[in-house]
Amino acid sequence: NNKLKVKNSQFTYAIGKLIFWSSIKDINEKSAEDFFKKIKIKYLVIANPKFSPYGQASKEFLIKIGLWFDYQNKLIMANNISQVASFLYSGNVKNGIMSYSDKIKFRNNYNGKFLNISQTSFSNLKQDAILLSRGIKNKYSKKFLTFLKSKSIKRIIQSFGYKVED
Repeated sequence: NNKLKVKNSQFTYAIGKLIFWSSIKDINEKSAEDFFKKIKIKYLVIANPKFSPYGQASKEFLIKIGLWFDYQNKLIMANNISQVASFLYSGNVKNGIMSYSDKIKFRNNYNGKFLNISQTSFSNLKQDAILLSRGIKNKYSKKFLTFLKSKSIKRIIQSFGYKVED
């Protein structure tokens, strides 16, 4: 509804990325696409594409590499992208496509390997901000949006694995 937002206030402050995690030992492949071309797995956890933008991006990646239909009976659908990381971290699932920003949760987990997923394999996972009409007179609303555009916060956002636009 256009009445709820301030015209031209929406902007992208971060763009999410996907990464593949596997607990399979001795992975030599350099990318997730190479991994899927060579190795067959029993199960793969992704966020549910019906509810999650990250799940939709995971589906787009699997379609692009020609495996979406082959993996229909192997997919475990998490409720959201955070649940994917939980399943993988706990060891309940051995392979999954997760948010790159969740990689930090695995910093002390040496029981697997991350493989990159090309950003061209799925639609941008834009994280947007917008000024709502009811916040137009609130100086803190405007300060927060300015804060999100600052160089210092962009560096912090990048440190968590997001891309940022200049």
